[in-house]
Amino acid sequence: MNDDWAVLLVGSRPFEGRPPLSETHLARALARQRPVLVVDPPRSRWRRDGRDQVEQVLLDDGAALTVFRPRTLPAPDRTGSVRINDRLISRQVDRAAKEWLGDIPRVIVSFSPHRGLLPRVQRDLFVYWQYDRVADIPGLWARDTALSRHQRLVREADLVTGVSTDLVDNCAEQGVAAELITNGVDPSRFVSRGGIPPELRDRGPIIGFVGAIGGRLDVDLIGAVARARPDATVVLIGPQRVDLPELPNIVAVGTLPYDELADWVTNFSVGLVPYLTNRFNRSSSPLKAFEYLAAGVPVVSTPLPALDGLGPSVTLAPAGPSFLAAVDRAVEAPIGPEACRAIAAANTWDQRAEHLAALVRPRLSARSTSEASSETTVPVPDGERRGDN
Repeated sequence: MNDDWAVLLVGSRPFEGRPPLSETHLARALARQRPVLVVDPPRSRWRRDGRDQVEQVLLDDGAALTVFRPRTLPAPDRTGSVRINDRLISRQVDRAAKEWLGDIPRVIVSFSPHRGLLPRVQRDLFVYWQYDRVADIPGLWARDTALSRHQRLVREADLVTGVSTDLVDNCAEQGVAAELITNGVDPSRFVSRGGIPPELRDRGPIIGFVGAIGGRLDVDLIGAVARARPDATVVLIGPQRVDLPELPNIVAVGTLPYDELADWVTNFSVGLVPYLTNRFNRSSSPLKAFEYLAAGVPVVSTPLPALDGLGPSVTLAPAGPSFLAAVDRAVEAPIGPEACRAIAAANTWDQRAEHLAALVRPRLSARSTSEASSETTVPVPDGERRGDN
């Protein structure tokens, strides 16, 4: 079939949020192939933030995409206002899609359980991209709405994906065949500009972590690493939401601009993913692991299914002596940076975008054939076509 189709990507977070999440990276990769309209989470029409409702974003390689920010009444996902806000959002999104994506086939790729199936938005295919186990997301806003819509999305989307085998298996338990597409990386974003940040000089081996310093982390394990390697410095980059052990070789530097991360991460001896091994974390696909690899840095992680099988540059070990021994090996007998970068090169966001496209094409083709057959046998009134109900 003709590969001329557009993407309407429904985000769970603002496109320009920091740090960029998987949906932002995927949108950028898709935009190198086809027209993309990103729909940000809705904002109250009375909230003034100085941002345009529609914004064109020019990417580094010359590609472009469009970001649309729908306006709603306050609290769009609360029980008392969700239905009227659904209508407001759908009307705006459908109008924006017609203006910015044109008349070619349209595929919705949704990261947001809160938005549901958007039944009033015209589309040819609906993809639900699962990036976390929704029931376990800490502090989930409008939880009842999100959970009920998540369950319906899994049942009724044309294509369901999951970033980990845990998410795919969970769908299988519900009788739904989901496709595995893990997170990826843009290797070009993790090439150092040269030099060592002053904060890392004369620190010995750098054992690093990038990400939110919060409830997902095994803080005791971080402390154990620091105690086991007093010659090294454990550097944590990201917003700090929990207390860390008070040890002289643990340094928390706070949040850094995403464009500066490469200068720091390329100076790590090893990158850590010290997650607690609970159900929520086991369902995740840590972006940071692929980013460490793109910077030429080996990874030591607690056992996470999404990182299994990536090769000798990624070691999975349970918290305790095995994890500490894996960190020692990574520091003392490092795997060369080229081996790490080779793994990153095999897991790029461009490849993830192409994987998604390979799953979408036959479904669009089958739907086109089916609709053509229906039109020649049983005419369907316009008001009953998908997207108009």
